[in-house]
Amino acid sequence: MGLDSFHYNADHQVIVCRLCGTCLVPKQTSWRSHLRAEPHRMKGDELRLTVERFLSYELRPVEALRQWRADRKRPCRPIEGLTIYEGYICTCTEVQCDYCTRRARKMYDHMPVHGRKASEHTNAMPLWRACKLQTYFTAKGLIDYFLVEEDPSLPLTGGALAGSGLAMASTSQEEGKLFEDLKADIIQASRDLDKEAEIVQDVEASRADRVPWLVHTGFPTHLQGLRDTEIMSSYALPRSGDDDGDGGGDGGDDDDGEEEGGAVDTDVDLGRILAAVESTLRDAYKLCSDKSPDRKMTQQRAKRLSNFRSDDSHMSSAKASKFRSFKNESSLTSYFRITKQLLAYYYRVVYREDGHFTRGDESHVVPQDIIETTPLQRQAIEDVIGALRRRDKAAKGRGTPSCDKKDGIATRDYDERDAELKHTIRKFYISLICQTVGSRPFRSAILSFCAMLSRTKALTRRVDNEQHKRCTWREPGNFNSNLSALTWTAQLILFDFVCFQKQDDEDGIPDLLDQMCKKYFQQMAETPFGHVLQWRLYLFAASRTSLTKHQARWSLDGETVDYMGTKLHMEQVTQLVESEFRQAHSLLYDKLLFGMRDVAPIEAWRLHDDLDVDDYGASWLTDERNREILAGTHDALLRQIEERADLRQVFVRLDPNGGVRLCPKAIAIYEAHVQEFLKRMLAPISVPSGPPLRSPELLSITYINTGARRRSVFLWEKMVPTPGCWKPPLDISRVRATLASGLSTSEQAGGSTFAIPMVKAWRRGLAGRYGLVLPPEGMCAGRGAPVPGGMVAPSCCFYHKGEVQRQGAG
Repeated sequence: MGLDSFHYNADHQVIVCRLCGTCLVPKQTSWRSHLRAEPHRMKGDELRLTVERFLSYELRPVEALRQWRADRKRPCRPIEGLTIYEGYICTCTEVQCDYCTRRARKMYDHMPVHGRKASEHTNAMPLWRACKLQTYFTAKGLIDYFLVEEDPSLPLTGGALAGSGLAMASTSQEEGKLFEDLKADIIQASRDLDKEAEIVQDVEASRADRVPWLVHTGFPTHLQGLRDTEIMSSYALPRSGDDDGDGGGDGGDDDDGEEEGGAVDTDVDLGRILAAVESTLRDAYKLCSDKSPDRKMTQQRAKRLSNFRSDDSHMSSAKASKFRSFKNESSLTSYFRITKQLLAYYYRVVYREDGHFTRGDESHVVPQDIIETTPLQRQAIEDVIGALRRRDKAAKGRGTPSCDKKDGIATRDYDERDAELKHTIRKFYISLICQTVGSRPFRSAILSFCAMLSRTKALTRRVDNEQHKRCTWREPGNFNSNLSALTWTAQLILFDFVCFQKQDDEDGIPDLLDQMCKKYFQQMAETPFGHVLQWRLYLFAASRTSLTKHQARWSLDGETVDYMGTKLHMEQVTQLVESEFRQAHSLLYDKLLFGMRDVAPIEAWRLHDDLDVDDYGASWLTDERNREILAGTHDALLRQIEERADLRQVFVRLDPNGGVRLCPKAIAIYEAHVQEFLKRMLAPISVPSGPPLRSPELLSITYINTGARRRSVFLWEKMVPTPGCWKPPLDISRVRATLASGLSTSEQAGGSTFAIPMVKAWRRGLAGRYGLVLPPEGMCAGRGAPVPGGMVAPSCCFYHKGEVQRQGAG
C-alpha cells in the first residue's frame, strides 16, 4: 500500500486516493493527517517520501476546483478513483436550482427555500430526482457535488436505489408539520449536546472524580465551566503572519508559530515579544552548551541547580542529580515553545483587561479572578512593553539613511535596546518563578497555565472547527512531559539570571544560585515550582501504576489476552501467525517483487550456508555451491523495471542535465515496504518458536534489514524470553533470529548461550526468497562496485547518477 494507492489526474490537477475514493486537499498538513490514518497508516520515511512525491505534482487549489467543476445540469464523465454516490438534485421549475445532496432529509429541508414542502413531491410532479454524484473532497466544508454519467461498471455508494425516484405516500399538512418539528428538535438536541461537550464539566459530572491524579492536582475545579476552544487559544502562539519578523522569529519550526488553534491577535506586540523570548532563551542556552565558548555551567553548578530536596549532604556524591544541559534541537524547540506559551497565556489572561475567557454568568469564576499577581510581576510586564517601545524607536532610527557615523550610533543604540528587552523578559520569568502561593496554587500564573496544558484535543470525536473544539484530559505520563519541559526551561532561565546578576563577580554565582534554588526551586517550597516538583513525583508514580492504553491484559487462567480491545485466545495464535504470514507474503510478492512469478522457488533445505565462514562479505548468496539455484536472480528487479512501462513510470525520472535516472524517492518508499515486510515476519518467527511473549518480557522491537552476511531481525531489550525453550528470560542486550537460513545457530550473548530453533519450511522459503532477490537496506548492488565502508551485495543493481544509493538519500 504505497504510491500505487494514489492516482494523479493531470486533467483536473488533483491527487485521487483510490482506497478512500476522494481527492487529497492540496495542503501538506492535510496529506500527513490522511496518510497517517486508516487505511494507509504511513509513518517515518514512507510518509515523508510520499509527501515529497505529492509536492512534485502541479495541483489546482480548492477554490479553483470549485470554478472548474462540471455544471450540475450537465452530467460529465466520472473521475477515475473517486467514489460515485447515489444522491438527489433539485428539479423545482420555478428557479434554476442545482442543489445536490446524498441525504433525503437534507432535500426535505431544502424545499422551503422555494416555498415548497417535501410532502408535495410525487411521481407525477417530482421536486427532485435521483442522480449519480461525485465530489473532489469529502472533508467537512469542502464537499461540492457534481453530476456524473451513469456507468454500470462502477460501484455506487449511499442514497436511494437507482430509479426509485424516491416515491412516497403523500402526507397531510398536519403530519408534515409534526415531522418538521420533530426533525428540528433532533437537530437542536444535537447542538445542545455539542455545546455541553465544549465546556469543562464539574468534577462530579465528569470522569475527573474517578481519576486520582486529576483530583490531586485540582485541575477540573480550576477549569470548571471554561470552553475548550478558549482554553486552547489562551496559550496558542500567534500565527507566523502576525509577527513583523523583528527579533529573529521562532526558529522556523513547523510546530512553532502557526500551530493548530493559533490565535490571530489584533495586538501585534505579543508576537514580537515572543520572538524576543526565543532569542533570549537561545542566548541562555549558550551558557550551558558544551559547544559554546560562553559556557558557564560546571558540574558543581549543575548539581546546585537540581538540588530539589535541598539536601547538601548528597551533592558531592557521584549519583547526585544534576542539570542536564544538553538537548537535541527538536527538544529545545519543543521546550522553548511551551515557555513562550506561558508568556502568551499571561499576556492574554492576566495582562489584558478582558481576561480572554467568557463568563457563563455573573457568578462564574474565571482564571483572571483566581490568579494573584505580585507587584514585581506587574512591573515586569510593563517593563517588557516599555522596552519593546524603546527598541521600536531605535529600529526606526537605524532604518533612516544617514552618514556612517550616525548609522553606527543608531545600530549600537538598537543593540542596547534589544539587550534591555531581553533583560526585562528575563526578569519577568523570574518574577513568575519567585512567588509564594501557599495552599492556593492557582494564584500563580504558572500553575494556572499547567492546568490549561492538562487538556488535549479529543481524537475520538468527529472533526471540529476552530470555534467548537472538544478536548479531553491528558494521560499522566504525557502531561508530565510538559511539566518536565517547564522545569528545565525554568532552571535555564534561573541560571541565566544569576549569571547576568554576577557578570562582574563570577565567583558569586554558586552562592546566589544556591540561595535562590533553596528558596524557590525545591520540593518543600510553597512556590510554583515547589508544587510542580511535587506533581511530577506524584505523576511518575501514577503513570507507573496505571494501565497504559496499549498494554496487553491476560485473563486469570492465562489463556486469553486482551490487547487494544481485541481478545485473543491461545487457540487463535496459529490464526495470528497465519494472518501475519499472508500479509508478509502479499508484501513480498505484490510490492517488493513487483508481482513477478518467474523467480525460481527457494527451498531452504537445498541451500548451502556455512555460518562459520568468516570471509568479509561471505554469505549463502556468494557460496559457489548455490550458483545453479541462484542463476538469473541477481538482476531480477532491474529486469522487471526495464520491461514494464508502469514500473518505469514510477522509478525512472528525467535528469536535470537531460539524461534519465532512478527516482530516489521511489527507491526510499520501496525500502519502507521492506521494513514493513520485516515487521510482518516478526510474528511468524517469534510466536511459534516458544511460549507467548508477555509484558514486560518484551518491551520493544526494532526490525532491521542489515548486514551483508545475513538478514536479521533484532529484538532490543535487556529482558527477553529464551527462544524455543521454557527457561527464564536471559539477561542479554539483543537476540538475533536468522532469517536467511533455516539452520539452528548458537551465539554468545551476555555470557549465556542460547539456540535459535529451526523455523518451518514455509517461513524459510519466504525468508529465503526475500534474501535472494532484495538487497540489504542502505546498500545497493553494482556487480561488485566498491562502497566505502562495506561490500556491495550482488543481488540487485540500483544506481543514482552513477553513484551507489545509500539509505535515506534523496
